[in-house]
Amino acid sequence: MKEVQLEDAMRLKKLSTKTAILMIIKQLFFRLIAVAILLLFSFYLLMASNMGPAYFPNINGGSLDFPIRLSLVIASALIAIGAVVWLSLRSFQDSMSAYKTIKNQRR
Repeated sequence: MKEVQLEDAMRLKKLSTKTAILMIIKQLFFRLIAVAILLLFSFYLLMASNMGPAYFPNINGGSLDFPIRLSLVIASALIAIGAVVWLSLRSFQDSMSAYKTIKNQRR
């Protein structure tokens, strides 16, 4: 009877370890999709900053064009950098929590 309980406990440990790893992979997959969408939007902003004629050419003789284009480039860079930093930090936090879960289950 004790052997069966021990075998069931071992199976539970393996299942929970696999479940933890699968949850990490699932979260990473969805985060990669979110970061890809953010990077595409960032690329679009970067392209939008360089396309077309001057913005509002009738206001201040077209001098408003440079700040608008510069703000689009800065916004694009901040979105891209923020998305990559967010992905790396969250992935590190998830991997550490999974490591702690697996380490505690093996004790």
